[in-house]
Parts: sequence; C-alpha cells; structure tokens
Amino acid sequence: MLGTTDPFTTFVGSVAFWITAIASIAAAYMMVFSIRNLIRSALALTTVLGGVALMYALLGADFLAVAQLVVYVGAIMVLIIFAIFMTPGQIDVPGLVGAGQRLGALVVSLAVLVISVWVVIFTPWHLSDSLLDIPTAESIGGLMLTRYVLPFEIASLLLTVALIGAIVIAREE
Repeated sequence: MLGTTDPFTTFVGSVAFWITAIASIAAAYMMVFSIRNLIRSALALTTVLGGVALMYALLGADFLAVAQLVVYVGAIMVLIIFAIFMTPGQIDVPGLVGAGQRLGALVVSLAVLVISVWVVIFTPWHLSDSLLDIPTAESIGGLMLTRYVLPFEIASLLLTVALIGAIVIAREE
C-alpha cells in the first residue's frame, strides 16, 4: 500500500501506520510498566502483535500479515491466556523489581534506542524502483510446496511431536 503514486492511498496508509504505531507503543508501555494484571498485559500484547500484522499489510507482505494474525494473535495468545488461567493464584504480579534493575533496564533501553535511531538515520537504504506486482502469498506458498517441502514437513513433524510430548507431560497420572 505504501509506495504507490495515488495520494489518497498514500495518505490512508500513512494515517493507518501512525495510528497503529502509536497504539502499539502505548500498549507495549502499558504492558511493561503500568499493568499488573497478567490477563490485561496479555491483551496489550495482542494489540502489539496486531499492530505488527498491520505493518506487514501496509508494506505489501500479505502472507506475513495473515501468518502474524493466525499464528501469533490467534494461536500463541490463546495459549498464553490459557496458561495464565491454568496457573493458580498468579493473575496479579506485584512489583518485585528493585531500583537497580529498573535503572539497568532504562540504560539498556536507551542504548537500544540510540543504536536503532543511528542505524535508521545513517544506513544507506536501497529502495526498489517498482513495487512487487504479485502477492507474496503466491510466491511463498509455491516455494513451500515445491522447493522447501521437506523442511516444511520436518517442521510440522517436530511441532506435532512437541505437542504430543506436552500432552504427555501435562497429563495427570
């Protein structure tokens, strides 16, 4: 969507980007600093992951956007919320972090911010002259079912084995 010559599409894409970016940053801030309830924190994480999916969609990566929604927002968040509900008495998290850890986290966060801004400003970004004219789902799907079918099947087999192992471990005797 971004990168087109249509001014209305560019305006709508830019507005969607900024609203999503601000909502994601606000949800991430609340999740880390102000929310003490794990369920609300998990729902804030859902907002952040949904924002990432919209960023993928704005960049024209339709396969990644749908995969982000299905895998992370759908499956992983359901798993996290289910795990929170299955853990007795752990819904509220008291502030156990000391002042030294907060100071260390602030220093590391500021260092990551400075390095990220430095990279964004001083990296010579190579931009393509034309937009990708085919949907990414078509090209990725074609590769997954032809050239990369063996790694795809091995990954699905490993996930199935991990799921069976989790069921065996979690089963009460």
